[in-house]
Amino acid sequence: MAENNGQVLFELTGESLSAALRLEWEIRKELETVTPKQSGMMGEIRDSWNAFYTNLQKRLENEAPELLAATGLSSPSVQVNHGKDTWPRAYEHFPQIFSSPEREPRYFMYAPVDYKGDHFTPQDGVMLTGKKEAQIGDLLFAGGWLGNAPLVSKEKSGTDLPADYNPGANPWLQEDLKKTHTQRVFVAGGESLDAVVDMRRREKEFTAAADAVREEITRIAEREIPKLLEKLPEGENLRASVSYRYGGGVKTVEMLLSVRMEGKVNFMDGGKAVKLESNEAYTLKPEHGSEYKVKPRRDTEAGKKLAALLDAVPKHPTLGDYPVLHANFEYKADDIGKMLGLNGVVPFARDVGGRTVLVYNTDKDAGGAFAPPGAKAIHAAVYNWLLSDDGDRNMGVTPPPMPKEIARALDFAKPKTPLPPKP
Repeated sequence: MAENNGQVLFELTGESLSAALRLEWEIRKELETVTPKQSGMMGEIRDSWNAFYTNLQKRLENEAPELLAATGLSSPSVQVNHGKDTWPRAYEHFPQIFSSPEREPRYFMYAPVDYKGDHFTPQDGVMLTGKKEAQIGDLLFAGGWLGNAPLVSKEKSGTDLPADYNPGANPWLQEDLKKTHTQRVFVAGGESLDAVVDMRRREKEFTAAADAVREEITRIAEREIPKLLEKLPEGENLRASVSYRYGGGVKTVEMLLSVRMEGKVNFMDGGKAVKLESNEAYTLKPEHGSEYKVKPRRDTEAGKKLAALLDAVPKHPTLGDYPVLHANFEYKADDIGKMLGLNGVVPFARDVGGRTVLVYNTDKDAGGAFAPPGAKAIHAAVYNWLLSDDGDRNMGVTPPPMPKEIARALDFAKPKTPLPPKP
């Protein structure tokens, strides 16, 4: 659970409303000469709009700094994320102004509350709380169904942790942290890193073999499409889709086939599955969700070819296959954890910050004396810092500066062997 500094809502009136209308006019003016990306990769669209807003702010800093001040775009609030097994991370957040989807729009500002409880207050703005705040939230976002965007979206950015930040200031947070599990984390090296490398090698072999079966079933299913189209409206099209599953009691990989309409004639039919029949290569058994489990026939040439491909798929590898990694940490999984197979014995491996780490679940901070061979222990807070850094970069957010405590721990646990390849 991360600490949440929250935000407050204002309806803009008077001077702050005038400032919002002026800001909207400046945005339209900027759009006359610059056109951010509207389609393509999500990351490219995000970066394009971020650059647009950055250039807009630079222009307004020279031409109308008072407008930035009136709309809160020069008044960041420092919020701090802090939770179980994490090092506090500080970010600068800025107020956001939204217009309502009405014939005569109203304008509202969400102002972030900083770690001290302070926030930007727009001139003449009216703070809304309780039912009024909830009503405006529904108006602006329709319970999450309306993708309303602020006039200016200024990304949060990492900053130095304030010297006077007190992690114990929120009693509810401290109480909540007592209910969460902890983790034991190691930077893999030596024999433990060899196990990860080998598992990933086997995983590549599994994926390549399973994909070969999937592609063959897709090819066979596509040969059946012309016959299936005879029963559908002219102009319709079908798409074959094959997936596979393993684990959870499944001893060998299982292939699942569905053939669905693309909605070329009636868009309402898009995604609707059609009924399939067995053929010379495989027999089909209906599964949930209009999928069919595929079983190769072994009494025909086409079936024998498919069966040979399926027989060649190895068992899906896991780190549980390597006894050197098995721990004996105390861990009581909840129902969801049990379904996912979580335990205190087998770790999961993850690449973060240029390192491969092994993460074990445990209910106890001490966690026992076990350590994977060749690995070096790091505090879970170090691992979570690196994980958050990677998450920030993936979202186009500048991470906070790395604390010296984290840097020292990483230097101690520096791997002596190169990072293994990703699967």
